[in-house]
Formats: sequence, C-alpha cells, structure tokens
Amino acid sequence: MLEIFIIITLCRKIEPLAILKGQRVNRWKLWVVLAWFFAEFLGAFIGYMITNDTILSVILFGYPAAYVSYMLVKKRLSAMPDKDDWAETIGSELNN
Repeated sequence: MLEIFIIITLCRKIEPLAILKGQRVNRWKLWVVLAWFFAEFLGAFIGYMITNDTILSVILFGYPAAYVSYMLVKKRLSAMPDKDDWAETIGSELNN
C-alpha cells in the first residue's frame, strides 16, 4: 500500500519537469512506473540471492533499487533541452 502512494507521488513530481521540457507527461509517468517495478523486482531478486530471506531482500535491496531507477528516469528527463518558444517570437520585434 505504501508503495502505491510512493509511485503516485513520484509521478506527480515528474509531471512539472516533463511540462517544462515540452515532453508528453503520460509517457514519463509510464517510464517511472515501469522502471520502478523492474528495478524493484531486480533488486529483490538480487537481495534474495544474497540473503535468502524474502522480506529482508525486498526492503534492503528492492526499494532502494526502485528509487535509484526513479532518479535515473528523472536525470534522463532533466538532460533534455527545455521547451523553447523561439519560433513564436520570431518577427515580434518587427510588429512593434
């Protein structure tokens, strides 16, 4: 249950950045969710292989791996250029 609230919060945090960059918001929300679950599963699997304990592996390896995946998605989006409305401002000096 806590995981659902965390994913919703992270999706809400990525939305303004996607708008700033001029990207489709739902696309980046989907990337956050997919990356979260993939990394959590992978982290839990690696943790299980190391510790042989299911609950401990999910907590100690799954959630940090999932959060790192969110940070990677956010970094990828942040690296994109900002939306620039230069095309709409061309010639505005001539109209004055």
